[in-house]
Amino acid sequence: MPNKNLVGVFESDEKMIRAAQKAKESGFPALDAYTPFPIHGIDEILALKPSFLPKVCFVGGATGLLTAFTLQYWVHAVYWPMNIGGKSFTAYPAMVPICFELTVLFAGVSTFFGFLFSRGMHPFKTSPFWGLQTENDKFALVFELDSEEKADKVSKLLNQEGALEIREINA
Repeated sequence: MPNKNLVGVFESDEKMIRAAQKAKESGFPALDAYTPFPIHGIDEILALKPSFLPKVCFVGGATGLLTAFTLQYWVHAVYWPMNIGGKSFTAYPAMVPICFELTVLFAGVSTFFGFLFSRGMHPFKTSPFWGLQTENDKFALVFELDSEEKADKVSKLLNQEGALEIREINA
């Protein structure tokens, strides 16, 4: 059964969390969870690894800061230096707003594209989990299947925990 997933849909986050804990205790850890809002503690239950997006955000912000400072310094001190009243060519306090703005811009844009890249999202891709209502009011747990025996055991466990719907999906 390669590339098969079993999805259990729940009506509340408490039921989904309880089902995920029972599945983990039974030796069938869930692969992922789809929820309409963030749920505290679900990462630990599913044993998900930390996201790399904070690192992408930091690198993007540092790049924006370095770009802003370098560009302003080059324009004021190298390309078009102006001696006004004997003051220095570079006015560092005046550079702060532009440095801040480009730091925020680069950090935000790099995080946005890093997320799209990491999730493989593009305009023409459709999700196999489309139609589960997890963007509205339902909660879904996804299990990877590698045998019919596992599918039966996980289905039985999800039914016992109050799943509204159980689907087998090709991933």
